[in-house]
Amino acid sequence: MHPWIKADQPGKCTICGMNLVPVYEGDKGIEVGEGLVTLSSNSITVNPCSTDEVRRQSLRHTMRVAG
Repeated sequence: MHPWIKADQPGKCTICGMNLVPVYEGDKGIEVGEGLVTLSSNSITVNPCSTDEVRRQSLRHTMRVAG
């Protein structure tokens, strides 16, 4: 989640508190197709997101401001 957080032992991220996951030199992670975006379960927990079917439609933009 925060790639600049590094530690030489297991622990928690100092920013968000998620468990640190080891990444070993040479690891490629999972293979995904070109143009495919993947999120780990931890990413989804920290950044709530939803999905929807891709379709052409009018662009809607809402701006909420205090006044």
